[in-house]
Amino acid sequence: KEVSIKNEFGAESNELKVIKKIIKQRDSVNLKIVMDVIDNYGWLGRGSVGFIGNYSLALVIQQADLETQEKYLPKMREAFNNKNAEPNDMALLEDKVSLRKGNKQIYGSIIISVGNKNYVAPIENLENLEKKRAELGLRTMNSYLISWGMKWDINKYKKDLLLLEKEKIEY
Repeated sequence: KEVSIKNEFGAESNELKVIKKIIKQRDSVNLKIVMDVIDNYGWLGRGSVGFIGNYSLALVIQQADLETQEKYLPKMREAFNNKNAEPNDMALLEDKVSLRKGNKQIYGSIIISVGNKNYVAPIENLENLEKKRAELGLRTMNSYLISWGMKWDINKYKKDLLLLEKEKIEY
């Protein structure tokens, strides 16, 4: 909804500011609930809360501030190792924390929009990317990017990085 309002009314519009305020309020309520659940019961997997419940835990933490993400990343890792968290959720949180700390992402799971175009955020150890993804249980980059309407082309990616370095992107 936020993206369509931004496209229709503009990035500085009152309509977008209202939506962002509502999202921020809901995110803060959701974060409190999720933190209480994880703190009291641990990271609940599919067997306890189903796929949507498990995904919701991950999504709320992924949208939180960096301090909260760093607090719950070890719990996510433990849950993943115990088969209570999904590979995609694990990769997204690992990559988001890494980027927000000023590093590159490990699994290539973060896609950013600059202008009206999507890019893969900077990746460390590009030569071993597919191996790292496979070890975690993720699809290949090309398969992942199809859902974004993109194709994995390592040479194009390297050129895109030059463009991204000029942008001041917050993750």
